Amino acid sequence: MPPWAISSDLKLHIPVLHHVQGLSIKQICEVLGIRKSLVYQTLQLYDKLADTNSNSHKLGCQHSLNYEDINYIKSHCYLHSSVFLDELQSQLLLRRHMKI
Repeated sequence: MPPWAISSDLKLHIPVLHHVQGLSIKQICEVLGIRKSLVYQTLQLYDKLADTNSNSHKLGCQHSLNYEDINYIKSHCYLHSSVFLDELQSQLLLRRHMKI
């Protein structure tokens, strides 16, 4: 299908399917019935425009801390008052399996 025949609405679904839904390029092509080159071009354009938009944020999985993680951080900071952020992050990953 020529690129000029693809609707803008269809092209808008490509980044969502890839970044939010986690579909591969091949799966997007099968779902939307388009070629890989269009998917790559659209994702490249999306990434380029997303970088220049100061109000945008990268899509993806965001982790939130639960109460146990927060309590661990509080107690760790209380016991080690001069801890650096990278040390705290590595301890949180090691002990609580949480990457921040």
